[in-house]
Amino acid sequence: MRNIRAAYNLIPEAERGKYPVLEFLYHTVHGGANIYTALEGLLSRI
Repeated sequence: MRNIRAAYNLIPEAERGKYPVLEFLYHTVHGGANIYTALEGLLSRI
């Protein structure tokens, strides 16, 4: 879990959109996002 946060924080904010899987993991694990809504968003971006 800490690795997801560390990797997310290493990426500059302007570049985070290039890593949709990492964003999905971070927001579901640490952000409390609804997993189904986040998954729909992820699948629409891939």
